[in-house]
Amino acid sequence: MSDDKEKKFVYKHVFENMRNVWYDDILQGPKEKHFGVSWQLNLSKDYYDGIAYFYCESLQTGNWSINTTCDIFVNGKPFSTGQNFKF
Repeated sequence: MSDDKEKKFVYKHVFENMRNVWYDDILQGPKEKHFGVSWQLNLSKDYYDGIAYFYCESLQTGNWSINTTCDIFVNGKPFSTGQNFKF
């Protein structure tokens, strides 16, 4: 695939038993490799909220970026959908 074409993938992970997660706990999703790069979703708990972190372990340097769309579901129901981020 050439660099000028859009590359897409879906990373999906279900974190369970969120009631047992305490302040400052970090849950780690599995690492997945897409386009030769490892990706991982982590979730931590603040006093009131859950905070999602999407990690890209790229050794690539230079001019590159990634656009993401994040959908969060709680108990199978949409909680926060369509959030767009650019890194």
